[in-house]
Amino acid sequence: MAKKAAVDTKNLFKRGNVWWIQAMRKGKRVIQSTGETDVSQARAVRDRELNPMRLADAKERAEAAFERVQTADQKLTRALDALPALTVRRTWDAFLASPERSDAGEVTLGGYLSQWNRFEKWIEERRPGGELRAVTAKDAADYAADLTAAGLSPSRFNMHIDLLKMVCRVLFETARLAANPWFKVKRKRKSTQGRRPFTSTELQAILGTASGELQTLLIIGAYSGLRLGDAVTLDWSAVDLANGTITLRPKKT
Repeated sequence: MAKKAAVDTKNLFKRGNVWWIQAMRKGKRVIQSTGETDVSQARAVRDRELNPMRLADAKERAEAAFERVQTADQKLTRALDALPALTVRRTWDAFLASPERSDAGEVTLGGYLSQWNRFEKWIEERRPGGELRAVTAKDAADYAADLTAAGLSPSRFNMHIDLLKMVCRVLFETARLAANPWFKVKRKRKSTQGRRPFTSTELQAILGTASGELQTLLIIGAYSGLRLGDAVTLDWSAVDLANGTITLRPKKT
């Protein structure tokens, strides 16, 4: 004999011939008549009445869970903020050790270090032993003004600001920065200056005035077109006297 399927009467009870709804809402029992004597019609009324309650309860539970997570995150943030962070004095070593920095060569890193040392000396006079995250947008603006007052060219000014901006970007999480203080410092527009080649008379005057190794360098540059740095580091292995050629790879690309 086939088993009779159970009738869904969850949250329903019968009083007399009428079906009633019974549910818990915010810790209180809610009782409401469906006005129906037929159980299928009573179920439709129950679903229509209880579904909004269930959705509201689910929303409240989700909001409460979200608030708990937020509270935990806030506590964690406060705990981390209370811990010592990266100091300005340790910043350069941390920057060199970071895998996030660009793979710059020794010469480029030497220029970076010179720019960083200038800023470190300046900020240490303001805030000795301070943390990198303590550098503010006002500090950045004041330092930019100091660079300008020192008479730096737009190109040199931009190099300093770009380096400081990059250091804070690379160490953003390590130093627990809230924001990069250098982002609002505007780069300066580079002024362009046209150049013309020396005339034969000017070139003869320059070569005739120079003497010794300087004259040799100027002659090499004048007749080969090599940059000063390439002329200074020119090796005999690059010179073919028999064929009258110099072969080398320029150090600047």
